[in-house]
Amino acid sequence: MDDPDCFFVGSSTSGIILCGRHPSTYFVCSPLADRWVRLPSPNDKTCGAMNVAVGFSFEEIQDTVSDTVRGRYRVVRANSRSISQIAHDTLLIETYSSETGVWEESVLRGCIPFLLIPRWPSTVFFYWVAYQSTIVAYDPDASHNRVWLIELPPSTGVQNVVLGESSSDGLLQCGIDDNVRSSLGLKVLRLQKNLHGYGCTAMVSALEWTVLYAFRYDWRVDQYPRLIAFLPA
Repeated sequence: MDDPDCFFVGSSTSGIILCGRHPSTYFVCSPLADRWVRLPSPNDKTCGAMNVAVGFSFEEIQDTVSDTVRGRYRVVRANSRSISQIAHDTLLIETYSSETGVWEESVLRGCIPFLLIPRWPSTVFFYWVAYQSTIVAYDPDASHNRVWLIELPPSTGVQNVVLGESSSDGLLQCGIDDNVRSSLGLKVLRLQKNLHGYGCTAMVSALEWTVLYAFRYDWRVDQYPRLIAFLPA
């Protein structure tokens, strides 16, 4: 393959990286193995780079036929410009799966307008930022026309939030910079149930978050750290 210069790195999971050049060139690569796979071009090539939000997931699965472990990945590509062309609460996406080798179109529906910003690596669910301090969650295995909308904890903005899924129970956790008055600190919260436990609820309430742990910084700290990422327990 030619040297992929001037590419963005969109997401990384399990050591596998999605990169490419918006709005229509994407590669999945394994840096350690020095392997690159170029994906077919998406159906919609007209949207600009600033209008595309991309999610990426990778998992290892057991092949029962060959009794070997192989990788399976998905790329979810959302064109935010398509929102106004359909309805304010819908989103047109394209999903590429290594299982099918083709891009498939879906229309996702929610109860509030979407503003999609790809923020967090994905495993099973894809997470994006929406309006009104809300998180959009999408599971391509469960539904091709519905998303969960999750309210963030009170007084929390999307600019200081990091999400992660627990490796033990799969519950969504939320790490935030907890700045109350003159007191600075960090806080980690967890949803009380797996997202599928909320069914097709239009909005998952902020009251569903429970605090796992929290701590305050020493008041003498002049330059306090900011939360960039965390590994959920």
